[in-house]
Amino acid sequence: MKNWITELKKNWKSYLFWILFTEVVGILAGFLTREGTKLYSDSIIKPPLSPPGWLFPIVWTILYILMAVAAFLIWQSGDEDRVGAIRLYYFQLVVNALWPLLFFRLSW
Repeated sequence: MKNWITELKKNWKSYLFWILFTEVVGILAGFLTREGTKLYSDSIIKPPLSPPGWLFPIVWTILYILMAVAAFLIWQSGDEDRVGAIRLYYFQLVVNALWPLLFFRLSW
């Protein structure tokens, strides 16, 4: 545990960059689709066990933080395949941002 805390103290700016970058992508996608998301949510019949709407932003924020931490850990690993892995990360981040735009905004 102490090693992880030491690494966090040493690299907190890098962690912060990856987290902010990833969260900004998620926030932008959410902002651009907020009206479509509300219309969709109001128009469907939800199952009885569906989670409340206020829970989704919390869960997505945590998910994006975890994705950013994983990307940082891959980047700082020094592995020779890290560039390819980070490219895949960027690709999935773009897909994560585009999917709600296509689904909620353009009704694809």
